[in-house]
Amino acid sequence: MIRTSISAIRLCAFAACCGLIFASVGCNEDLTGVNGFQAEEPFSISVEVSTQTLVTLHGINGNIEFDGVAGFDSVRIEGIRRVTSTSLEDAEAHLPDLEVVVDTRTDEIGIETDQMPSDLLATVDNANGEIHIESIENTVRVQNANGNLILYEIVGSVFAQTANGNVDCLATLPAAGTLSLTTGNGNIGLLVPVGTSAQFSAAVGNGSISIAHLDLQDATFTRNLVTGRLGSGDGQISLTTGNGNIAAVGF
Repeated sequence: MIRTSISAIRLCAFAACCGLIFASVGCNEDLTGVNGFQAEEPFSISVEVSTQTLVTLHGINGNIEFDGVAGFDSVRIEGIRRVTSTSLEDAEAHLPDLEVVVDTRTDEIGIETDQMPSDLLATVDNANGEIHIESIENTVRVQNANGNLILYEIVGSVFAQTANGNVDCLATLPAAGTLSLTTGNGNIGLLVPVGTSAQFSAAVGNGSISIAHLDLQDATFTRNLVTGRLGSGDGQISLTTGNGNIAAVGF
């Protein structure tokens, strides 16, 4: 019996008030070691939204991208199913085995999201792959085992962690909000408005810390740790890397 390799990650998605999601698949696991043929098939799903306020994605392998879009009342997911096998015929025959499900369960699907409602709470949990989240006006929670995290134009608290990968974040912290960026191995780059109010902490195991265009009061500087206060210190900013550099810049 020929076994196929199926690209798949898990998705659990909810959408609230006006928005749009686009998605595409992108991960492969070779179960046979000799798979040389790949079949692909696009899919598209539209889901009406009402009172939901949360989008949660649990992934295994593949890149993930969220772009917030305002002014829509549905979620649309588009993607590509992929199957690899020892023959094209066998790969095509197993394409229907990839079921695309959007509900509160963590069914196996291959998906990379591109767009979602801009004011949803976003939660992403992935194992391998780059995660890109853009234009979200709510709390963002991201956890990745291996892969870069790119968080752009976030207005809200951010909790982002990856074991291996860089973390780049441009965010506007709300009053008394929290911005926590952590990587085991990788660099951290943070851009925040110069008027940000937060208690600030940046720590490295092996690497350097640089602060630019931010008025850090009551600051302490050591080779591995920088602490201080931005503005009145209402919120909290915590940046931590085991191996890598940290750069925090005001704009």
